[in-house]
Amino acid sequence: MKATHGFWIFWFRLTIDLVLLALSFAMAMHVRFADLALENSLYYDYYVQLFFVLAVSYALFSLSLKGYDWPPGTGIRSLFFSFAKTVFLQGALVALVLVSLKGYVFSRLFWVYFYLFFFSSAVAWRFLAWNWLQFYWSRLDHAQKGILIGSGRVASLFLEQVKARPDLAMRIVLQVESATDLPQHTDASYVFCANVDNESLVAEAMDYADHRGLRFRILPDFGQWGLRKTEISKFGPLPMVYVRPEPLRYWHNRWIKRSLDVVISAVIIGVFLWWLVPLMSCFVRWTSSGPGFFKQERHGLNGQTFVLWKLRTMRVNGEAHTKESTPGDSRITPLGRFLRWTWLDELPQFFHVFKGTMSVVGPRPHMVSQAPTFQERVKQYPVRHWVKPGMTGLAQVRGLRGDSSDHQQFEARIEADIYYIEHWSMWLDLAILVRTVIRK
Repeated sequence: MKATHGFWIFWFRLTIDLVLLALSFAMAMHVRFADLALENSLYYDYYVQLFFVLAVSYALFSLSLKGYDWPPGTGIRSLFFSFAKTVFLQGALVALVLVSLKGYVFSRLFWVYFYLFFFSSAVAWRFLAWNWLQFYWSRLDHAQKGILIGSGRVASLFLEQVKARPDLAMRIVLQVESATDLPQHTDASYVFCANVDNESLVAEAMDYADHRGLRFRILPDFGQWGLRKTEISKFGPLPMVYVRPEPLRYWHNRWIKRSLDVVISAVIIGVFLWWLVPLMSCFVRWTSSGPGFFKQERHGLNGQTFVLWKLRTMRVNGEAHTKESTPGDSRITPLGRFLRWTWLDELPQFFHVFKGTMSVVGPRPHMVSQAPTFQERVKQYPVRHWVKPGMTGLAQVRGLRGDSSDHQQFEARIEADIYYIEHWSMWLDLAILVRTVIRK
């Protein structure tokens, strides 16, 4: 019964999207070709075929990416990201089809109208659906029932989370201390065990759940470090807990990130930097004595050092490699202030990105001379070196940049860098890039 219900919910959600896609297509056609006659085969036949390509490809990508799998507790960001992934992949596929076929027939302005209408309407409907789901999940009669075995710190934290997150659609109907206290008959769907130190209790609780077809979950107590992001994997027959899991430890994620870096850096170098960087270097030399570029050792991936290049923004001075810049620093030249404000001084780093010593997005690299002091101030500072340093990062778009003398802000900066390492995704990189451009 539940499976059938979920089946119809899935197709209902897909149908709404396809209806919105059809309406958006019709609106884009009307706005772009208000006087288009139905018998005009030059446009009409091609656009009818295009509509079916759009509809079928969108449905297939939605199915493969599980774009309509919205379990209780699904966040609004997850909802939007799954939709954005589907639209991005569909758009890439359609672009390939148009290039290989008669792409010149289709209006580029039509595409702007279509994706503007479709994206805005689909996002709006998801926002309304998510708000309704929040209300639906929070109703106790719709919540799944669970039994909790055990007590103590972990059990209390679990009950607090269940109470604080009604959108998880979970209700604990019974809490017992041992498996002998479990009822013979229950309408619960889950059994949660918090006393994992007692092996016999865990075994009895698991047998109880298996015998009644209930889903069994273990709530281990990892102490304070268990409050960090963790991931459980297998090491032979043993379960292994990853503290600070790294999405970029998987080769396919590294390949995705590297591909994004190469494409972005190659485009920017090929279009702008081959002429802009030498020109700006000449301006730097004309406005102040000294070289056009500034070179300095920085820490990269796994703590390895590399020589970072940027346009020189300071007068030549003996403290350049030991003292970072501060607000109102007298060493900064007038042109240097402009370059820093516009981030033009960082442009040569795209060559580092193309080479592979840096990434477009990642923790900002610090001076090698600063590392010992920073490590004393924040113990988890070396974790930043698990990934390549970036031209921009999560800390920067949160406004955590500049002078590191503010201890509280510096800690927040390192926390943002570590959050990025633990939660990396291509969509997080793209979001950071968009926020970087908007901030500038």
